[in-house]
Amino acid sequence: MIKDDQNHGGHGDSRSAAAQGGTAVTIQLRINGVRHTVRIEPHVSLLDTIREVTGTSGTVPGCPDGRCGACTVIAEGRPITACRTRAALMDDAAVTIPAPRPEPAPRPWGAPHGRCAGRGAQSEVGR
Repeated sequence: MIKDDQNHGGHGDSRSAAAQGGTAVTIQLRINGVRHTVRIEPHVSLLDTIREVTGTSGTVPGCPDGRCGACTVIAEGRPITACRTRAALMDDAAVTIPAPRPEPAPRPWGAPHGRCAGRGAQSEVGR
């Protein structure tokens, strides 16, 4: 269950105590159908939590503010940017990490790259 406006760092009026800061909290995430119980600091991003829990690098940081879409995952059926989502707000959420795609052929300098153009995981929603 998504507990707040996670794509904006949880700055809504209904923030939970866990998301506001303080001591570590325990949450449960279902990542690609596997339930994980993790203890995290409230400020830790969903991106960092996923990478640490799964030990994979399929979900990647691509920019400093989530605009590129490289960190996009599917949470409760909708795409979200994991780098801007606090994991503490995602207790008991179902998160799907899209399968990694093969790296495209090299492109000329400055040409958009599929991973950085924000089309990666978001295009997986309709499949």
